[in-house]
Amino acid sequence: MTAPHPFARYTAEVLRFGFAGQAQAPAPAPLAPGALRAALDGCLRALEREPREHVLLLGLGAGDLARALDAALPPGVDLTVCEQDTALARAALAEPGAPWARAGGRTVLLADTSPWAHFLLWTLHGLTPATTHLRLHPGPQAGDWALARRLFARAAPLGPAPAAAPAPTLTLAAILAPGDPGLGEFFAQVPPWVAEVVALWDATAPPAAPPACAAPVRHLARPLGDDFAAQRNAMLAACRTDWVLVLDADERLVPGGWQGVRELARRGGVDGPGLFLLPRRTLHPDGHRVLAGLGLWPDLQPRLVRRTPALHYERPVHERLTGARGPFGVALDLSIVHLNRLLRDPEGVRAKLAGFDRAGAGGVRHTLSADYPALAPELLPEAHGPADLQAVTLPFDPA
Repeated sequence: MTAPHPFARYTAEVLRFGFAGQAQAPAPAPLAPGALRAALDGCLRALEREPREHVLLLGLGAGDLARALDAALPPGVDLTVCEQDTALARAALAEPGAPWARAGGRTVLLADTSPWAHFLLWTLHGLTPATTHLRLHPGPQAGDWALARRLFARAAPLGPAPAAAPAPTLTLAAILAPGDPGLGEFFAQVPPWVAEVVALWDATAPPAAPPACAAPVRHLARPLGDDFAAQRNAMLAACRTDWVLVLDADERLVPGGWQGVRELARRGGVDGPGLFLLPRRTLHPDGHRVLAGLGLWPDLQPRLVRRTPALHYERPVHERLTGARGPFGVALDLSIVHLNRLLRDPEGVRAKLAGFDRAGAGGVRHTLSADYPALAPELLPEAHGPADLQAVTLPFDPA
């Protein structure tokens, strides 16, 4: 029996979840015969000029173009149909005999509301401009794909560092609270080669007996005062190395991630990316599943940055890091593991979210749901070490 395509497994979990009372838009109308013929012929001509192994169709529409492509594409060319409207994708997947619902066929449906999720999944599975023709479904939803198309067209693979590139110096920087759960494990993850840890505590004085760490630590104290940006700026001001990795108390790097971070900084060098965004995996409801779909993944976080005088955070909550020098890097398979739902009980999570609401002074409102789509971690590939680390560079700020 043919194993389901990873995109099909991803989509099945995303579509399992639906908001109560979610409104469903009217079903799209089929393309006019002339428009269908033009879209099909345009794709086939592109494949004649420049053969590729894959076709990405952005937008499902009524499904007529996807069916026509499934029937007409040359042998050996597969088709991924991408859709951001999960209600539309759910209805389409239930259609009997649809090519995207047929096990072992050439066509697969990939559904998620997040353009970033689409882009990372494409790239991690080898769907890049070198292997893939990207086609946009005609119709009014074409603008929904503007970011994904820009990412696909302008992302460039981040090559290896020069052989003579020096090992970068790295600080782990964190804003912490004495009552944060899991602090022992947080400090224990740090390898001894890290130049320094800067721990800024939400307190009037650092803890008298902080957790042990294999790297040297400077423990500093400053009351948070409901301003996360100001606290992080004070944290940055205390850093002294070329590169800074920022983690929170409930975050860890995946196995091999510390060597991967050092490799990213080596590849960044002097003229490469000055900021790397890392995907973040939130584990829930246990340590064997990752929240994904509806924007829950890749949850890209700007956490590895070359230190510059202009670097600073803005906004008291959901703070934004600015002043980093481009180009900008995105790590595809080196994740931050987010343990907030495992280290705290639901009341503890709600208390933390209430703190964010206070810092937002009414501008943000956080809620906690009892149910989220969650994936088996193996559906989201991870690097095992620097040799198989995948990253891309972007000439524009992805924030």
